[in-house]
Amino acid sequence: MSRTNLVVLAASAAAWLALYQLIALQGRVLVVEARSEAGRIPYVRIRETGRSERTLRAKVLFIHGLSASKSAMKQMASEVARWGCDCYLIDLPGHANSKVRFSLQTAADMADHAVQDLLSTSNRAAIPQPVVVIGHSFGARVALSTAQRHPEIAAVIALSPAAEPLTPQAMPPLLIVTGEFDFPFVRRGSEFLYGQAAGTVVPKFDPPGHWQNTSESVRFVVLPWSDHSQTLFKPAALASISTVLEIEGFARPTILGWRGPLAVRPSGVRDIKY
Repeated sequence: MSRTNLVVLAASAAAWLALYQLIALQGRVLVVEARSEAGRIPYVRIRETGRSERTLRAKVLFIHGLSASKSAMKQMASEVARWGCDCYLIDLPGHANSKVRFSLQTAADMADHAVQDLLSTSNRAAIPQPVVVIGHSFGARVALSTAQRHPEIAAVIALSPAAEPLTPQAMPPLLIVTGEFDFPFVRRGSEFLYGQAAGTVVPKFDPPGHWQNTSESVRFVVLPWSDHSQTLFKPAALASISTVLEIEGFARPTILGWRGPLAVRPSGVRDIKY
C-alpha cells in the first residue's frame, strides 16, 4: 500500500471516529425513558438532560403512520427535544409493541388517552405547558381528529397527512407540510385540508412554496425535492416546525403562534428559501 493510500485511510478513520463521538455526545445530552404503567398508554419520553420540568417549553406528542412505529419519529423528536421540549412517542394499536388490535376507533382512543395524560400532567404543573401534536401520514389524520375533540391542544403539525374532515372552528393553529414528490393523493388531501381549515379558495400547489391564511393560524408548506417520508427528516421540515414552537435562541417563553420568520434558527436547522 502506497503512502498516499495510507494517509487517505488514516484520514477516513479519523473522520469516522469524530463522527461517532459527535453522535455519542448528542445522545448524552438527551434523556430517553420508556414507560409502561398500568392504566396508562405506553410511551417513550425524550427530553434534554439537566432541564427541570418547569423550564420545558411544551409537551409534544408524536404519532407515526401506518406500518411504522414510534421509532420512525425518534429522530425528529430528538431534535425537537434539543430545542427544550418534552417529547412523547407512542405506538398505534397493531404496530410495534402494541398489543391492542388495530382499528380506526382504537387508534383514536389511544390518541385521546395520550393527549388526556399530557394535558392532565401539564395542568398540574406550576407553569402549565402547551400540548402540541405532531403526526405523520395516517398519524397526522389521527392528530387532526384528536385536536377537534380536545380544544385545549395548542397546535397540530400534520406531516404528509391523510385527509380528515375538519371543522375550522374546532381546530387549533395548524401547520401542514408535504413534499413536492409526495403521493398524489397526499398532495390533493393536503390541499383539501388547507382549504377546509383556512376557509379560502385553494390555489394550485404545484411548485414548492408556502401559503398561510390572513390570521396566520393555518399554514401550508410544500418542501422542494421531498417525498412522503422525507417530511420527517428534511431540515426544511424542522425549520417549519420551529416556527410553530417559536424556537428563537431559546430566549422566549412558551407561547405558541406564528409571528413571522425566526431571527435565529436552532442548531442543525438552516433557513430554506422556497
